[in-house]
Amino acid sequence: MTENTELQDYAELVLNNITKVSGANCFKISDKIELKKDGGGYDLKSFWLIYFKAALDRSMEKEGVERLKYLLHAKETSRCLQELETANINKKMLVDDWILSIRREVMSLG
Repeated sequence: MTENTELQDYAELVLNNITKVSGANCFKISDKIELKKDGGGYDLKSFWLIYFKAALDRSMEKEGVERLKYLLHAKETSRCLQELETANINKKMLVDDWILSIRREVMSLG
């Protein structure tokens, strides 16, 4: 399995479970993402780009509230991708904000 396939699988796993796991467990998402140079893990920008595409693809397969949920995943991911371009951004805080925003927005729809 190539790293790209592993990253794709991880993004799909997160997309499937980010709103299902407990609040404390959702912050373990960042354990597999490189947040500091040479910290190991997947590149954050690559992860979010794959996650964004997966969320958009899913939104096209759904209708109604389910479609809206996946569009919210994509919207929050897009926002964070833009913020990631800010010099000296704290990646850990950005990832935590992304997780909280997705959980708040998506879970508010029921």
